[in-house]
Amino acid sequence: MTSSSAAIDNLLAGKTSVADITDDPFRSTVKYWFGVNLEQEITPHWRGFTRWGWNEGQHESFAYTEVDETVQLGADYSAEKWRRKLDKAGAVFVSNGISADHQRYLALGGATASCWEMPGYSTGAKTLLSSCQDMA
Repeated sequence: MTSSSAAIDNLLAGKTSVADITDDPFRSTVKYWFGVNLEQEITPHWRGFTRWGWNEGQHESFAYTEVDETVQLGADYSAEKWRRKLDKAGAVFVSNGISADHQRYLALGGATASCWEMPGYSTGAKTLLSSCQDMA
């Protein structure tokens, strides 16, 4: 795994035909990340939560999508009243972003395993409101 900036440098120097963060399989690097999850029971059935996550944004992503920082704020409701003790329904506000190097890498057509980040796709912050359910 190489870094986004090294992949860009290789492309601009003509060493590769596409920016490819996976092009250096013999180089070993470390990807740093950090996350915080806070949950608070508001009533016996309502729970609020907030989550924050960050990674250094320099190396290959090992997740379903290209995200270097995320903030989430949401709530869910237990369906215990309906005899569904393990079920919940809720809503969450999510805002995700990627680092400047990561944005440049993708803008230059950098290879990615993510279905969200295809060449020409906007690389800015993505914010959404989503519903969620947990059914057992």
